[in-house]
Amino acid sequence: MPVKKICFIAFFLLLYSFLPAQIITREEANSVMTQLAVKGSRQDTARINRLLKVAEFHIMKPGEYTADLDSALLLIREAERLNSFVKSDFATANILLIKSYYSKENKNEQLAIKLLEQAIPLANKQSDKSLLGEILFEQSNHYSYSDSAQLAKRIGLVQQAVSCFEKSGSVRQKARCLSMLGDLFVQKGDLDKALKVLESALKNYESIHYSAVQGVYILIGEINLGRGNYSEALNYSLLALQSAENDSDTSIQLCQINNDIGVIFINLMKHDKAIPYLLAGLKVAEKYNDKPSIYLLAFNASACYVKLNKATLAKKLLDEITAKYAQPDGPQTNSQVAQLYTDIYTRLKQYENGQVYCNKLLQFVDSHDYSALYKVGMYGTIVRFYTAARNFPLALKYLHKGKELLNSVPVSIRNVLFNRFWITVDTAMGNYRSAFSHLVENNTISDSLFTESKNKQIEELQVKYATEKKEHEIQSLSQKSELQAAELEQSKLFRNITIISSSLLLIIILLLLRQYRLKQDNNKLISKKNLALQSLVTEKEWLLKEVHHRVKNNLQTVVSLLELQSESLNDEALSAIHDSQNRIFAMSLIHQKLYQSESIATINMAGYLRELIGHLKEIYNVGPSINIQCDAAAVEMDVSQAIPIGLIVNEAVTNCIKYAFSGNHSNPAVVISLLQNAHDQLELVIQDNGVGLPGDFTKNCKQGLGFKLMNGLAEDIEGGLKIESTEGTRISICFKPSIPLGEANLDLNYEKIVAA
Repeated sequence: MPVKKICFIAFFLLLYSFLPAQIITREEANSVMTQLAVKGSRQDTARINRLLKVAEFHIMKPGEYTADLDSALLLIREAERLNSFVKSDFATANILLIKSYYSKENKNEQLAIKLLEQAIPLANKQSDKSLLGEILFEQSNHYSYSDSAQLAKRIGLVQQAVSCFEKSGSVRQKARCLSMLGDLFVQKGDLDKALKVLESALKNYESIHYSAVQGVYILIGEINLGRGNYSEALNYSLLALQSAENDSDTSIQLCQINNDIGVIFINLMKHDKAIPYLLAGLKVAEKYNDKPSIYLLAFNASACYVKLNKATLAKKLLDEITAKYAQPDGPQTNSQVAQLYTDIYTRLKQYENGQVYCNKLLQFVDSHDYSALYKVGMYGTIVRFYTAARNFPLALKYLHKGKELLNSVPVSIRNVLFNRFWITVDTAMGNYRSAFSHLVENNTISDSLFTESKNKQIEELQVKYATEKKEHEIQSLSQKSELQAAELEQSKLFRNITIISSSLLLIIILLLLRQYRLKQDNNKLISKKNLALQSLVTEKEWLLKEVHHRVKNNLQTVVSLLELQSESLNDEALSAIHDSQNRIFAMSLIHQKLYQSESIATINMAGYLRELIGHLKEIYNVGPSINIQCDAAAVEMDVSQAIPIGLIVNEAVTNCIKYAFSGNHSNPAVVISLLQNAHDQLELVIQDNGVGLPGDFTKNCKQGLGFKLMNGLAEDIEGGLKIESTEGTRISICFKPSIPLGEANLDLNYEKIVAA
């Protein structure tokens, strides 16, 4: 496995290992906090567990913020206070676990370990072993990967945690522990066991329909990548990417997935396909400002550009990254930068610039203890540079140094590569015997590789061919027998279908004919009834209009009789007669509107009220001396409500004209409005800016005919009459309309009128 990829995998597995036993989402935390906020909730173990769950959420939130830790500490202390009354061993063990999370986040590693040790005996007493599993899992995170003894201890603790979760039936926690166990076996080098454990983790996740399994796919993909099973590695890495996208995962894990896919394509020599994934991973790494990942992705993408003869793009990418981000500490990063720039300037034939980085690479290869495999790669870059720069003596020198390491590196392809360099250098220097010797060796290795690959392919093809041949023969015999049986069944089926279809078709035709005749008869009958109904409706409308017309004429006759009677009466009686005439006119106007309109059932109140008010202004000879305004919505109303509304308006406006304005009152005004309010009711308001009601209104005026009339009419329409005297007099009635209000019925807005 290349050194770059080994370091890459180790780096990301360390990230994966420090995750808590179970990640709490913000939605889950909000739900728990809602339960805690319920008044009267019991102060028991369940409440303690909720407090600790929210505390864990604050501790495990991304980023290290003091406010989060302070919030967690307050919740832990409240849990401890409640537990001093409850005295639950389970709650005590849970408190110790959360305090351990808090201590580790607060950089107090020793205290965190001590708290976990105190929690284990208490959790072990419980019949439900899920809490013990979480404690053991967290305890395993305090052991190192690098030390073999600590790694073995860590594996043992995670295996115990798996057993605990299996006993408690906690499938999700068990699957998570199995994922970690697979990670640990990878670190141990036991890839077969790692693969088996990870496949078990997948099965457990699938059993609970848990879809966020990209972490498991990543590990399985990297195991196959390390073994050279590129098709399987690519399959699982693409599954990891799909799972992350379906789960809306935007974490740093996306960086790892994209880099894995890019590395697989590099190994498959498909550098053009690798670049989009590497750049996508680089974008994620930059989002999280993860410098080791940024440089890793940039190195891999630049190397692909170099392989594709796009050295200019490789240089541009490396220049941008090195200028924007400080290099992570460590000789390997510096050597990789030097190696890439040497390759770039070699491709660009800028040997003077390339010499600077080649010199750095020579310093690194001599001064640091790199693996033999990594040094072979560095010598290959140096030889490539000096060969391209036609400095053959130096190329030969470093060929010899690289050759010394080839025996300890079982990579035949690198032997072929070095032999090709050797042939080029020997030929340029005139060492034809040496060149011929290396040519023979190169061909031998190539033939060996070809023969081995060819033999393997032939064996695979032979097995595949033999298997397919047997399967084909079996399939052919099965198909013949099945075909004969199918032909017999088909002929029977066709005959039965023909008979049934013919019968059904005949029945359907007969039913359609019968239905057609019935429909024709029904249509004739319906047409006759429609004509009769239309005649009745027309006659009814004409009769109703005639009734309204005669009622209006009769009311006008009454008004005329009252007019004759008024000639012989004094002032007080005359006033009463005139009031009665106005009231009768208000009613007759409604009947007039009914027989004059197209609709004989409803009256448009806007037009009716304006005409009524115009009549009152004319009767009392108001003219411009009093400004009377009518702001009424174009609402339709039936007679049962229209008559009471008209009489109330008549009574109220008459009182305003007679009594509201005395002396030299400036700008006298009366406003009548009929509008919809916020409660889907209609509100009738008659308001003036006159002198207001007298002080003895309650005592005297409520006994008057006008007040009794308005109050009775308001009750008729189930409305409440309200009279106020503030800067004038305001009479209002709220009532529910008999005809439902709709947007088309109203042309004014209640709030606008109120504001005015």
